[in-house]
Amino acid sequence: MKLDLFVLISSVASLIGIPGQLAYSAANQFLDNLVHHRRHAGLTALALNYGVMGNFAGPFKNSGHDAEELVEFNMMRGLFSMSLPKVLTTLEKAIIDNITQRMAAYMD
Repeated sequence: MKLDLFVLISSVASLIGIPGQLAYSAANQFLDNLVHHRRHAGLTALALNYGVMGNFAGPFKNSGHDAEELVEFNMMRGLFSMSLPKVLTTLEKAIIDNITQRMAAYMD
């Protein structure tokens, strides 16, 4: 079956490494490599490496930790939250640009 889109949401952890997140980083690197493999085979594929996506996704959703504590922890490491509208805008732009991989994160 020919797909119009094949989008994998990955993490900046696969690109920059995050202390204590080896397995998470490796899993996201697998997603990135799968996208590059598909593109090399002439198939559609996009990997979006997001940073912190606010309190609506990732570690915030099911962590059992206070969201404010996680936001503060990430900010101390130079990782800042993206709003949901910004996340969706970067997804839309990456699809329109027809690229293989894009990182979208607020970092310092």
